[in-house]
Amino acid sequence: AVPPRPTGRGLHVVDKMIKDLPPISPSSFFHVSASISKKSKSKKKHSYLPDTSGLLSEDLFARTALYWDEAGLSFHVEVQKPVEEVFFPNCTKGDSIELFIDTRNLKTTHSITQFSHQLVFLPIEVDGIQTAEVTSFRGDDKHELADPNHFVIKTTLKKREYTMDIEIPKDALHGYDPENFTSLGFTYRINRYKGKPQHFAISSTFFSVEKHPELWATLHLES
Repeated sequence: AVPPRPTGRGLHVVDKMIKDLPPISPSSFFHVSASISKKSKSKKKHSYLPDTSGLLSEDLFARTALYWDEAGLSFHVEVQKPVEEVFFPNCTKGDSIELFIDTRNLKTTHSITQFSHQLVFLPIEVDGIQTAEVTSFRGDDKHELADPNHFVIKTTLKKREYTMDIEIPKDALHGYDPENFTSLGFTYRINRYKGKPQHFAISSTFFSVEKHPELWATLHLES
C-alpha cells in the first residue's frame, strides 16, 4: 500500500529533511582518477589533465598539466583570460590558483590530515606575496606549513591570457614518497575575478573542497 502523503507539520518536517540533504551533482556519482607522467625534458607537448567541467556544470577556461619525479611536482596551467585583479589572503575573489594535494591519497578519513596540502599561487605578487600554504588543520595531525621560498613560479602575462609554471619541491610536500606511494589525492580550484571558478573532479559549489581530501581525485604516478 502507498503511504499517505504527509500533511501539516508532517509535510514541513519532510521538506526540512529534503533541504538538509547534501546537494547532488553528476560528479557525486563518480570518483575521478587519472595518470600523470614523469617529468621529462624530452617531452615537447603537455599532457593535460582530463576535462571534468561537464560533470561539474562549469565553464572550461583553463587547461592544466601535472608531472612528477623524485624531486617533487611540476604544474602547468594555461588560463584563457587576462589577469585582472589579485587578492591575498582572500584569493578566491580574484585571479589565482589553488592546488589541493594529499601525498598519501587517503580515502578512509573524512578530515584533513598531516598529508593534506592547500597551496595558493598568484599570477602577480600582492604585498610581496605570490604563494603560500594555507592548509587548515584540526587537532594535532598536522605538518609545518611550507616555506614560500621553496616554490619556483614563472608567470607569462599576455593580453588575453596568462600561463603559470609552478615547481613544488619535495621539501614542501609532507609525506611525498613516490617510491612507496604511487598515487596522490588531488584537485584544484582556478579562480577568476568576477567569475565562477573552474575545478577538477569536485566543486566547491557543493562541498568544502579544502575539508574533504577523501573526495579529491586519484592521480596515479606513471613511470
